[in-house]
Amino acid sequence: MANWSLAGNWGGFAPSGNVGTLDFPALTSASCSTSPPLAACYESINDQTGMTADGLLIDDGAGYDITGNAITVGPGGVTASPSADDPTAPNDVSSTLGVPIALGAPQTWSITGGSPNQGLLALGTISGGSDPLGITLQDDGALTLQNAEVGPVTITGDGGPSDGAVDLGYFDSTGTLIPGSLDATNHHPVLVTNAGGLLSVDGTTGPLSATGGLVQVGELDHAGTLTAAGSISLDSQSSLVTFINGPGSDYSELTSNGGSVDLGGATLSLDDGEASGSNACEVLHAGDVDTLVSAPGGLSGTFGNLPDGTTVPLGCQGTDTFAPTATIHYDYAHDVVTATIATAGTPGASTTTSLSAAPSSPVTDQPVTLTATISPNDSTPAGTVEFDDDIGGSTAPIAGCEAEPVTFSGAAYTATCQTSFAASQSPTLSAVFSPADGSGAAGSEVSGVPLTVGPEPTTTTVSLTPTTVGPAQSSTMTATVTASQTGFTDLSGTITFLLDDMPVPAGSGSTGCTSVPLVAGSTGSTAQCELAFASPTGTATHTITAAYSGDANFSSSTSAPQTLTAVGKTSPPPPPPSKLCKAHVGHASVSIIKVDVVITCAGTKGQHASVSLKLSAREQAKAKAKKTTRMVVVGRKTVTLAAGQGETVHVTLDPAAVRTLVKARKLHVTLAATQKTATGTDRLSTQRLRFDAHCASTWDKLQICRANRH
Repeated sequence: MANWSLAGNWGGFAPSGNVGTLDFPALTSASCSTSPPLAACYESINDQTGMTADGLLIDDGAGYDITGNAITVGPGGVTASPSADDPTAPNDVSSTLGVPIALGAPQTWSITGGSPNQGLLALGTISGGSDPLGITLQDDGALTLQNAEVGPVTITGDGGPSDGAVDLGYFDSTGTLIPGSLDATNHHPVLVTNAGGLLSVDGTTGPLSATGGLVQVGELDHAGTLTAAGSISLDSQSSLVTFINGPGSDYSELTSNGGSVDLGGATLSLDDGEASGSNACEVLHAGDVDTLVSAPGGLSGTFGNLPDGTTVPLGCQGTDTFAPTATIHYDYAHDVVTATIATAGTPGASTTTSLSAAPSSPVTDQPVTLTATISPNDSTPAGTVEFDDDIGGSTAPIAGCEAEPVTFSGAAYTATCQTSFAASQSPTLSAVFSPADGSGAAGSEVSGVPLTVGPEPTTTTVSLTPTTVGPAQSSTMTATVTASQTGFTDLSGTITFLLDDMPVPAGSGSTGCTSVPLVAGSTGSTAQCELAFASPTGTATHTITAAYSGDANFSSSTSAPQTLTAVGKTSPPPPPPSKLCKAHVGHASVSIIKVDVVITCAGTKGQHASVSLKLSAREQAKAKAKKTTRMVVVGRKTVTLAAGQGETVHVTLDPAAVRTLVKARKLHVTLAATQKTATGTDRLSTQRLRFDAHCASTWDKLQICRANRH
C-alpha cells in the first residue's frame, strides 16, 4: 500500500501533524529502478488529515503520483528535481502533485528539469492568501498550474537560456484541454523576470509584467490565449512569442481584461505553429488579419524589433524559403496589434499533380474512377486531393470527392474517387492537392482536363393491352425505355408509335401517337397511347413498334414489333332451308279426326322459331266440262319453339274434311309447315298424305271412325 499512514512506506516513520520536510526520493528496489518502474512504486496517497510540512522534496524525474488529502506547506516550499543517479530520468516523466496545497508562509518553489519535459504538474488547488510565492526555474524545468490563488508571484530563471516556464493549462491523457489560472481571481500581480518564462496554453493571470522574462502564448499545433486581470507591461529585455497555426481564426492572442498594455520595446517572435520535427511550414491565407495583442484599456509602445508596417517571415520548422510572411501593424485607435498575412507560404518541396479518368470515354451514369498522381515521390506528399468540375465556367467540388486521402500505392502517391457524369455536362476536370502539416511537400493542382461523356445506350420495349380488338375497342400501347447504366440522370425525350412501320396518325380511333413524352419511373421511363380501328372489316393482323427519340444524355432505340389483331363486323349466314325445324305426321285420332304432327326445333342456342302448320284436303268438284280438284284447308295450328325443343301438335280436321273422309272412305291431305325466325322465313318440306277411313257406322250415326295413313 502507498498510504502515508503506513510507517513502512517511510522507513519506519509515518508523518502526521506538524512535520519537517517530506522527502519523495528515487526508490532503490529492483522493481522501482527498472525502466520504466512499476507504477505502484511511485504511488503516494496522503490518507492523513490536518498535516503541516515545512517543505516537500520531490524527485520529479521518478514520476511520483501524489494524491489524497490537503497539506499545508511552510517556508521550505516545494523542490522538484531529479536525482543525479535516477535511472528513470531518461523517460522524460513528470511528477504529479495532486493534493491541495495551502501556503503556510512566504516561500519559493524550485523546479529543475534535468531532461526535456521533466517537471511538476501541480493539479491540486494551491491557495495562500497574501503570502508571496517565488517560483525558480532551471534547466527546462516546467511547473504546470491548474488553479493557484496566492499572494504576489515572481517567476524567475537563473539568467541563462532554456530556464523553463510556468505552464498555465495542459492537455490531459485524452487530449482534452484543461485551462490554467494564476492569481486570476484575487488579482495579485505576476512578474516574469531573469529569463524565467510564463507559457499559456489557455490561461488567465493577475496583472502581468515581464522584465527580462519570456511570455509565450500558445504552442506548436495550438494557438492559445493569455488574459491578464489588469494591466500588462513588457520591457525591452523581455520577449513575447505568439503563433499563427492556421488560416482564419487559429492564432494566439495576448489581452488585458480592462487594463492597458505597454509593449515597452519587447521582442516579438511570430511562429507559424508547425509541429516540432516537421520539415514544412503552415499554409496560411494571404489577406487574413490576426490580432496578436488586444488592450481595451489602451495600447502603448511597440515591439523593438518590428516597427509599424514591417513584413517578416513567420518562424517555421521547415526552410525559411517556404515560410509565410506577415505585416505588423499597431492600431492605436482600436488598441490592437495585428498581423496581416502577406504571403501564404509554401509547405516544402514543390510537387506536380496529374489527373486521369478510367474509362477515358464513359457514357452517361457510367462509374468513372478519377485518379490524381502527386510527384515527385521523394517529397512524401501526404495530404488530400479535391476533385473539381468546371460547369459553366464555375468550378465546384465533385460531390463525394472533396477530400480524398493521398496514399502510396504501386510506386506512386495517388488519390482516387469514383463518380459519374452526364453527357450534357461536358465536364472539365481539375484536381487540387493540399499537403498535410509536416508532409514536406508543396500544394499543386491540375485543371482544364476535358472528359468526353457519350450518350448512354437504351433499350425500348412495347406491350399491348389487349392484343386483339374488335369494332369500337382500343388497345393501350405502352413503351418502356431503360438505360444500360444505373444512375441519377433521368431519361427524357419522346416515343413515336408505329403501325405497320408508319407513325400512328391522329384521326378516327386514335388521338395521334407521335412524339408522346416519356414519364420517368423507378424501373424505366414510359409513354402510352390508345389505338383503335374505326370500321374494321374482316380480320387483319398489324405490327406495332415504339421508337425512342433519345436526348442529350441517352441514345435512341426502337423496340421489337408486337402483333395486334383487329377483328371486323361479320353477318351471320342465313339458316339453310328446312333445317331449323322438321316435322312429320303421326296418326289420326278417334271420334273427331285429328292429325298428330311432331315438330322438332334445332338451330342455335338462344334462337326461337314460330312454326305454322296447315292441313289441306283435295276435293273433287263436278263440272260439265271436266272434273276438277281443289285443295281445301281442313286444319291449322301455329306453335313457337325454342332451339333444341320438340312438341307434338294436334291438328283437328274441320267437319267438312271429316264428312269427306266418311263418304269417300279416304282423304288426300297435304301438310305444309312454315317457320319464321329473326333472320327470315323458311318453308319446311310439304308432305302429301292419304288417309283411309274406317267408320263403324254412317255419318249420322258416327261413333267411331279411324283413319289410317297410307
